Amino acid sequence: MTDAVVEIDLTPFSGKPKKREPLHRRTGSAVRRRSRIAGEEKGTPVTWTQRRLRLDAFDKIARDQRQRGQRWGGKGLFSRIDREILSELLTIAARARGQVYPTLASIADLVGCSIRSVVEGLRRLKAAGFIRWDRRYVETGEQGLRGPQVKQTSNFYHLELPTAAAALIDLWRRKRAPKEDEAAEAERQARADFAERCRKADIEATWRARGGDPPSVQRILAKTVTAKSSGPDRSGPS
Repeated sequence: MTDAVVEIDLTPFSGKPKKREPLHRRTGSAVRRRSRIAGEEKGTPVTWTQRRLRLDAFDKIARDQRQRGQRWGGKGLFSRIDREILSELLTIAARARGQVYPTLASIADLVGCSIRSVVEGLRRLKAAGFIRWDRRYVETGEQGLRGPQVKQTSNFYHLELPTAAAALIDLWRRKRAPKEDEAAEAERQARADFAERCRKADIEATWRARGGDPPSVQRILAKTVTAKSSGPDRSGPS
């Protein structure tokens, strides 16, 4: 039996040692991969009508996914927390013109659940195509060995419209179009009638200010005189 020979490379290390940030200058916040600097995002504004239609479409899709007897939050199904998360994000988008970047903790407070439930709900909504997000970081204002120090901040959320939801909304709009057209026509006619009444009132006020009878009163008087002159002679024999 021979002894094993272990060779050790005693060549001195020629590379430069890797510099690390001193402990007192580290932020303690690891920046996630594919993160972008905060402030360069462009959100898409969402109106309150669009918010309502998207939530209606979400409810319809969630109902169609569930089989008879299944509950919310089953395997492969949406939960009620998912719906509340989407509702809160759409509300922020409607109020802030598409600038949606709440923290996970603030979403959890708004919905009334744990941060873990928010993370799982966001993943399901992203997989279904209702949302997507950009990871972001901000500068701390201090300089490090390799440039300005940065730390992770909240995600920026984009409210998407899945194909299934867009098809439902388009179908609903086509069904509502005739009723909306009738309502708009009725409103236009009411405005025209109101404007005509105001015009007639202004004309009559002008005639009264001049000391004469308004045209409407003149027409009534003319009809009265005509009726009296054309009526039968009820006087007795002379």
